[in-house]
Amino acid sequence: MNFGRAILCTLMVGGLGVSPALARALATPAQILAAIQTAGAQAVVNELFQDGQSVRWAHVIDRIETGDARWLEVAAALEKGSDAGATEELYIAVAHALLRAPERVLAMVSEQPAANGTEDFPIDVICTMPDIEPPLAIYRAYIRRARAALDRVHDPALAGKRARCIAEFNALPPG
Repeated sequence: MNFGRAILCTLMVGGLGVSPALARALATPAQILAAIQTAGAQAVVNELFQDGQSVRWAHVIDRIETGDARWLEVAAALEKGSDAGATEELYIAVAHALLRAPERVLAMVSEQPAANGTEDFPIDVICTMPDIEPPLAIYRAYIRRARAALDRVHDPALAGKRARCIAEFNALPPG
């Protein structure tokens, strides 16, 4: 990297409150959560989301979709500093995680609707088909898989959210 480019990168990243060394080390949940503690969620979202082709952001989104507990913790922390586009992608990733880790996802969603505007992961946004205009077969398969995942939830503390989530899926058009 030439000197001028290094200064530009330092100014761009430094202006966000994330050092260049820290910006390079945003690949694991521990690194991302530590960066959020140091620089704040918004600076970390900006660094990840505005990374050229957003390769690092795509990596984070892919990992959140696995439903892994630490990556869902990252999703919740990043959401605090996200804006429209990043928030939407986080919602979609958490909705996909519902298929793999329904109890973890239900534990983090709010029963308040998205229109309330105060909740991080509104149940009506998470318990729906997250993909935009999917083919009919994918739409139906997703809803079938989501219902099957919700059938695996037996924690009494999540019974209300489970019922509300099932109701959200049942309210979707049959496709």
